Amino acid sequence: WMRQGYWTRGVDFGAGSAARPGKVPKPEWLASPRHLAAVSDALLEVGFRPEERDKILGGNWLRLFRDVFGR
Repeated sequence: WMRQGYWTRGVDFGAGSAARPGKVPKPEWLASPRHLAAVSDALLEVGFRPEERDKILGGNWLRLFRDVFGR
């Protein structure tokens, strides 16, 4: 229903584009959920600082949750 534009004025192509609509293929290194641990190391390898990595991997959600609901 979202891809038909019911929630927007135009067609929603999801993560794709007008030229390539639909799902974006999973990266080869992410064959299963057990490979998610590689994301942490990969973020550091491409230049993120440990504090930034921690925010990306859930820290921002935890901060929002604390701000909204308290400790």
